[in-house]
Amino acid sequence: MLGKERADQVKAAIIAAAQKPIAIIFTQVDPDAIGAAMGLRYLIQRLVAAARVNVYYCGTAGHPQTRSLFNRFGLENDFIKIGQLPPTAWQRHSIMLVDSSSTADGRLGAKEAFVPALVIDHHLGNNLPAENEHGCWLIEQVGASCTLVTELIVILDSLEELKQADSQVILALAMGIRTDTKDLTNYAARDYEAYGQLAEQFDSAEIVPLIKYTIAPSNVANFRFALNHTEQRGERLVAFAGRLRQSEGDDISTIADYLSRTQGVTIAIVAAIIGDRVRLSARSSDPTISLADFLRERFGDKSGAKVMPDGRSEGGALLDLSLGPWDTDETSETVEALVIQCINKWIFNDPR
Repeated sequence: MLGKERADQVKAAIIAAAQKPIAIIFTQVDPDAIGAAMGLRYLIQRLVAAARVNVYYCGTAGHPQTRSLFNRFGLENDFIKIGQLPPTAWQRHSIMLVDSSSTADGRLGAKEAFVPALVIDHHLGNNLPAENEHGCWLIEQVGASCTLVTELIVILDSLEELKQADSQVILALAMGIRTDTKDLTNYAARDYEAYGQLAEQFDSAEIVPLIKYTIAPSNVANFRFALNHTEQRGERLVAFAGRLRQSEGDDISTIADYLSRTQGVTIAIVAAIIGDRVRLSARSSDPTISLADFLRERFGDKSGAKVMPDGRSEGGALLDLSLGPWDTDETSETVEALVIQCINKWIFNDPR
């Protein structure tokens, strides 16, 4: 459990930040980020009733489970796409990052450098300055960011009060912990405790529809394509999922989870072209390897990773592929072949 002193530091950062409009931002649209953002917004409004808080997100709700959360909680009309954040907000708002700690993430679209007022994350590797009076970085090695937010609510408010105010937030926090801990099969003690506290506040029938979501035929087709474009060399495996729509981008994480279980594979990478970018999802089963360093050595600050309680790691990277008029129907196969060639070179060879 988070210590009271540390929770009070977060509280002080929230109260100070509330002097300006607050923008809670997450870059990866998944249940953990959604739950953490909803929970943090609730806590801010409990601590500072007059606080002006909006939640902004990057990308799209592509994964079937994420779409089910957006529909269930009405988030299309609640959360705001990052493109609608005013350009001046990076300096005039108090920026809070959840389930992310990189201010250099290209998905943010920030045109100038900024220092967040608060960061709540469980991923390793960031470009943040040393914590000082201008910001608080709650970054701890647990299974989910929702675990940290749940602990804050337990210490600074109460889950009983949250249930009365907005029971949807309870479910969102629980779903965040479930998904990022692989349905509670890969968790730290703090994740299990936090989920247990949340579970006391809802009936199991409420969460079942969010767990048993359906998948579209396109998800199956993307999986099949990746399986047919997989190469393994030694203990490393690379799969190419082709060109995906924005709404299908999260398929690569599902595929990476599956391929990482291949016998003899310790690092599995799945790549796809999405718009004018190449997105990678990475998995490592070798606890002696720092996946964060592995990705950073190859892809720089536009990459990151987290370590799971059992020593396995998950991460990803986002690479620019701005070819403009050069990427056409006639050149499509050439571009895809070049992407595969480069990814294979970077993953299968170690930097000198």
